[in-house]
This record gives sequence, structure tokens and C-alpha cells, in this order.
Amino acid sequence: MHINSFLRKNIGIMLSITDTSTKTIELLNSVDSSGLNVVLVDPDISKTEVESCTITEISRKYDKMYKKLILTKGQTAVFYGSVIRQLFSNTPEISVTNFDYLSGLYSKYSRAVLSKETELIVFSGFNNLFELRVAIISFRQNFPDLPIASLFSFENEEAILEEAVAYFEITEALNVDYPGLILHRAPSRDLYEMLNEYNLPRGLSLSALIDFDDTENKITECVEKLVNANTRLIGFTPDRVNTGKKILPLRDRNLDAQTKKELSFSVTGRTSTVFIGENHPFVIIGERINPTNRRKLVNAIEGKDLEFILKEAKTQLESGADCLDLNFGVPGLDQSEIMADSIVTIQNNFPNPLFIDSTDISTIDNGLKVYQGKGIVNSINGKEEIYEKILPIVKKFGASVVILAIDKTLPGTTPERVKIVEKMVRICEEYGIGKNRIVIDPAVLSVATNPDAPSYVLETIKIVKEEFQLPLIVGLSNVSFGLPNRKLLNRTFLIMAMQAGLDGAILNPLDKDIHDYIAAASVFVGRDKNFKNYIKKFRKIEIDFDF
Repeated sequence: MHINSFLRKNIGIMLSITDTSTKTIELLNSVDSSGLNVVLVDPDISKTEVESCTITEISRKYDKMYKKLILTKGQTAVFYGSVIRQLFSNTPEISVTNFDYLSGLYSKYSRAVLSKETELIVFSGFNNLFELRVAIISFRQNFPDLPIASLFSFENEEAILEEAVAYFEITEALNVDYPGLILHRAPSRDLYEMLNEYNLPRGLSLSALIDFDDTENKITECVEKLVNANTRLIGFTPDRVNTGKKILPLRDRNLDAQTKKELSFSVTGRTSTVFIGENHPFVIIGERINPTNRRKLVNAIEGKDLEFILKEAKTQLESGADCLDLNFGVPGLDQSEIMADSIVTIQNNFPNPLFIDSTDISTIDNGLKVYQGKGIVNSINGKEEIYEKILPIVKKFGASVVILAIDKTLPGTTPERVKIVEKMVRICEEYGIGKNRIVIDPAVLSVATNPDAPSYVLETIKIVKEEFQLPLIVGLSNVSFGLPNRKLLNRTFLIMAMQAGLDGAILNPLDKDIHDYIAAASVFVGRDKNFKNYIKKFRKIEIDFDF
């Protein structure tokens, strides 16, 4: 039975080995072969060997292990996987150059180690998301259909509680079948609650490696709780195999297959996750890293002044932005280098998600190579020459995408906008980009040039919500272009759009009053359950009974 078919209804047990010594063979023989589902074959291959050895030489080392193990077990029903270990003692610097280098290294490694018996690839021991992303992307390019499990090693449980949701969102977007954790200590109740709260609505099939000592009862309790959170693959290191054997009966529970449920739309930064949709708070995306009518920023982009750009990011985030939009579109300038360098600089200082605002292919490619998280490209439209180049990159990097409701000409009426949305959602799905990775921008145009344009946008928001169930954002300041007192127009239109179902907006977070408008509107449109955020924001203001 194929490993994926087995894990739909059963708990898989895996064991990691690094050699075929007599002791290892005896260890394998001590495990009931009918209970052992995955053997992680991990020969001791160093970075130097990977760099210097040919594919044939590395493959020969693996083949020796495969053949010896298959002969020892007397069957080919044991599933073999490859554990990709840290190849660097120090964390590699995040750069386009290092991405390309590591990608080549992992591509070579993957072609060398995978044999025809391999049914599962397991990435284990990583503690750096940049390197994990490179490894998964490289393997997926070479082997798009093989199931993947990832076992990430967080520094401690506090880090798991703060960062695991971002990790799960990233790995899900990269089509990892069994995202999981290495547990270096028995989980607390908080960790179990986090896994249940996050995963039960999603139905992801998780994995876990038990790497701590405790009593048999405690280990069994741990496994039971992990299974309750839909963990399907439980791993043990060789020194804990006896404990693993004792819980093998758990695999016979004949679990009902859980299909993956509809996932919420999310973007992640280095460690934080922002969900965008009707059941989540309104999302503020900072607009100020955009050179339009900003001479100082143009100078900073041309001079590659990362300190200025970081200061701009800091100001917006401290003013209440949840995410930042990065646009470096200076005419005649190659944006690709400044985009990558700015992403690295901002993410080294802040955990928030970033929108890569460009239609330039090299800029998007470089930006996503260094991006730490589940990125998003802003935007594609109905022009074939645009989406045919951008969507393969979005797919490769597990990113999300903003669909701007524009075709070869600017949209006019609501039906024209909806038609573009329908077309582009279908095309995205043809490229393997599901609805949980799509957000719609209904294309806000200035009311000064077309008084009916805002009404068309509001109608489009309602229809997209009803017919496509997709999240929507807008570039808010477009609506007031060319008119006086733009802040008043922006705020007024924003409240109307929120009432129609808008989920977020690219706006100026330095407008202090707009945060109050959003907080108040969120109460009335059902985005602030029990007035929690509103009261938190205004709790120092006395209740006014006489107004």
C-alpha cells in the first residue's frame, strides 16, 4: 500500500537511521515489520561530499544502504525516505546568490539519493526556514509528485507557539504533505491547544518526531494528543525505538480519512501570520514604500539607501500597519536588486508580511528567493503577457497573488470587473494556484475621472464575496486622486467598502484618524467580536452617556 493511502486511515511509525551497522540491523529486526511504515535512510554525507562527489558516487552510497536494508527486511514494503540534514554549521546568509547555490546543491542531492523504492521525502533537523524553503523548492522542481514530510526544529516551545502557524502556512503553500515538528521535550497543554485550534479547522496531516525521554504512559499520552490534532506520522530516533514499539497498537485505530478543508487566505512574514478574510480583522497594508510623487524615496531607491527604506518601514509598522507593500518602480531602474536587499533588510528587523508590488519578472523572482515566509505578489491582471510569466514563479515559490481586475483596458462597469475576476481565478487554478492563495483587487479608480467608478467597485466587492468567496483588498488612495482633502474622501469610501465586504486596504497608516474609522466600522460589520479590539483601543476614554 502506498504511504499516502496508508496514512489516510492509519498512524505511520517512522525510524531514522544513519548507517547499516550490525547494531542498526539488529535494531530494525527488533521492530515488527508490519508496524514500521517509514525508515528514514540518512547516510553520513557531508557538505564537502555533496559539493565534490558526482551524482553517481552519492547514489552508490545510498544504493548500498537500500539494498542491504531491503535484503535484511526481506521485503520492499518498508517505505524509504531521505532525510535532508543541515549542510552548514552556520546559518547561511540570506541572499539571491546563496539561494541559487543551495538550490543547485539540493537539486544535485535529490537526484542522487532518490531511488525507485522511495515513496516519501522527509526533511528533518532544519532550524532555518530560508534553507528549508530552498530544499523543498529544489526537490519539488525535480520530483513534483513525491510526498514530502518536514520535521522542523524550533529553539524551544515558546518559539513553537509564536512561529509554528507561519511555518505550517509556508509549508502548506509549498505542497508539503506532512508538515511537522521535532519535539525536544514533552509538549505543554498550550502547545496541544495551539495545534488543535490551528489545525482542526484545516485538516492538515501533520507529522512529529519524538526526541525526548519520558515514561511509557507519558509518551503514549503525547501520541494520543498529537493524533487528535490529526498527526499521521510519528517518528522515533533509534535510542527510543523500544518506546515506539510499545505504541504500535495505536496505528490500528483505523482513523477516518480527513480531507483537507478549505484553508483561509494568509500571508506570512518571517515569524508572523496575517489572515485576510471576512472572519478576520481588517488588514492595513502600508503604502508608503512607493516612489510615486516621493522624491526622497526615489533618491533612496536610486542610491540603494537601505537605511532610509528601513526607517520608512519602521514608521509604518509602528503606526499600525499589519503588512507592507514594496514598490520600487522607478523608470529606467533595475528593481530586482533593491527589492531583494530591502526584503532581507526589513525582514531581519520585523516579522510582518510584505507584498512584492511589481510585474517585473526578475524583481519578483529575486524577491521570492530571499523572502522568509509565504510571500505575495501584487499583482497580476488579465493581460496574457503578464500572467503567463508571473504565475509559474508564484507556483514555484508557494506564494500568493493579488488579481487586479484590469484587462487590456481599464475596467468600466461591474460586469467587466467580475468577468476579469472569473477568468483569472480559472487561469490561476490551471497553474496550480488554489483559491486559498488568491486575493482580489477590484481596481479602484479616481472618482474625479469617473463619478460612477466607486459604485462599480462596491458592487464588485459584494459579487466577488457572494460568488467566489474570495478576500478583497483595494489601493485606497486611488479613489481621491486629483481632488482636495483626500483624507476625508479616503476615509468615507473605506467605510462604505468595509460595509460591502472589503477585507483590507493598501493605505497610509500615518493617517492617525483612519485607524479610528477602521476600529469603529469593524464593530458594525462584524469584524470585532464582543468589541474586543475597539475597547482595547479606546479603553482609556470614559463612556459618554450624554451625547
